Amino acid sequence: MNHKEDGGYLTLLTSRPLLVIGLCLVFVIVYTIALTLGMVMAIRGNNRSYVSGQPDVGQGAVVSDHETCSEIGRDMFKKGGSAVDATIATLLCSGLLSPHSMGIGGGNFMVIYDAETKLAHTINARETAPNGLTLELNTKTGSRRKALSIGVPGEVMGYWEAHKKYGRLPWKDLFLPAIDLAENGHYLAYTPRLSFDYLLHENIDLSQDKEFCKVYCDDSGKIAPEGAIIKRPRLAQTLRGIADHGPAYLHEGTVADAIVNEIQSKGGVITKKDLAEYVPVVEEGISVDLGDVTLLTMGAPSGGPVLGLILNILQGLNLSAKSLSYPEKYAKTLHMIIEAVKLAFGERWQLGDPAFVSNMKKVVGKMTSEGFADDLRSKLNKYKTHDSSYYTNRSFQAYDHGTAHVSVLAPDGSAVAVTSSIDYFYGSTIMSESTGIIWNNEMTDFSKDNPRNQVQPGKRPLSSMVPSIFVDKSGHVRLVIGGAGGMSITPVVAEVSSYVLFLGDTLGKAMRRKRFFNQLEKNVLVYEKGFPQDILRSLADNFGHEIVQYPGRYMAVLQAIERHPITGKVTEFPDERKIYF
Repeated sequence: MNHKEDGGYLTLLTSRPLLVIGLCLVFVIVYTIALTLGMVMAIRGNNRSYVSGQPDVGQGAVVSDHETCSEIGRDMFKKGGSAVDATIATLLCSGLLSPHSMGIGGGNFMVIYDAETKLAHTINARETAPNGLTLELNTKTGSRRKALSIGVPGEVMGYWEAHKKYGRLPWKDLFLPAIDLAENGHYLAYTPRLSFDYLLHENIDLSQDKEFCKVYCDDSGKIAPEGAIIKRPRLAQTLRGIADHGPAYLHEGTVADAIVNEIQSKGGVITKKDLAEYVPVVEEGISVDLGDVTLLTMGAPSGGPVLGLILNILQGLNLSAKSLSYPEKYAKTLHMIIEAVKLAFGERWQLGDPAFVSNMKKVVGKMTSEGFADDLRSKLNKYKTHDSSYYTNRSFQAYDHGTAHVSVLAPDGSAVAVTSSIDYFYGSTIMSESTGIIWNNEMTDFSKDNPRNQVQPGKRPLSSMVPSIFVDKSGHVRLVIGGAGGMSITPVVAEVSSYVLFLGDTLGKAMRRKRFFNQLEKNVLVYEKGFPQDILRSLADNFGHEIVQYPGRYMAVLQAIERHPITGKVTEFPDERKIYF
């Protein structure tokens, strides 16, 4: 049975035909109203639900940006694979079908929850700064700046680390579906095709790039249209090498020599030593007690400590479904969420790579403590907002545009939340001649001014990415969530999580609500088109917020899975915004 949930795609393992039919009807109505016929035709039949098992046991779900990738993750479960196996196979597929957002030329943050031990581990496989990248070089501009923006990739090393501990299927088996897609072809989806046009508006014409054009141009030399069959034989060869030899294929030997020569010939400074010495950071991550649930997420330099602080502030405000019961209360509740975000973001500048910032353990400990949340909550004015200086005297930003998220819940109750990025659309816009890899431009996430986030050899830049898993007091997964969207990732994940955990929303209702976030540096409340006008007027007139409509169609794309706290029923929701993001 097919149904469209726009842009993100799910694979579900549970018997719920009536629910699927209901969702189909809802989305048919929504898209008939909201989308043009051409858009509907472009996305028709892209989602499928797969059913087996009982409604309250053995449920699992894979939520990603594409139907094909979710199917691949589902198939790993059918073969007896773990949550990590399903995740890796899904990500490898996503690197092909969402090449503008992620791939093995980038890095990721991964949170893994083991249902048997009830323990979580995090893997920080974010890109690191090459040893030769100085602050002066990191702030240079010009045509050779692109290669200087490439960080040492950690994506595959992160997969390897996760598989060593949590994998059940052979490593090679996880690569076979992606290799098949790369060799035999896949459709060019709407969003990666749109991203070429977006870059063109910024005077970046990838049809003029020889390597990109080999893959993405049609016979006329222009970027191929949506729906064109794309083949990536060089990347297929690279994936096969990694499948056979592990990440050493990429980080050592003759392939590493070729990678280094290519990047350096374009002005980059990555060396073979940089590639060989890359090591992911494996930790327990951070946990934040939120009453009925516990948040399990990444520590610094991710957005995890900020998310934990936002939710900890909100948890003490006694929010409930009644908080949204009529417009005046609704506006006041949103105002309090906005203020919690601003108060938490006022502390964000203190974060950095713990390997380079000496007091980071203390900073994160404070940010995730109940006492500090209490202190900030006492500053939260329920009736008016303030200038930026009220929340902080500093605000340093980091952006992730080319980003994708995958949420996985295995039938055994284990879960994975992983956010992967190459930073901007198509990363550095450099494709490797020898390997077919699109390299990241993650080094642009370092700050010129904030010493905690200035470039240093081997350092990982600050990020807004925040893959998260919430578990209840019995150790059952309650919510798996994360997203893409630059600076809006952390606040929007906080919003949607709050709707589900504190305000009584179903996951579907929470994900469909119009979104907002306040970029503290500008102190402007940005909202999505279609946001209720009476609520906006109240936020402006009664609470003093300066409001501006988001220039794009949608902000922040999330992928989430919810497990009902009473029935145990699993509900997945791939974000309908992805196709426009």
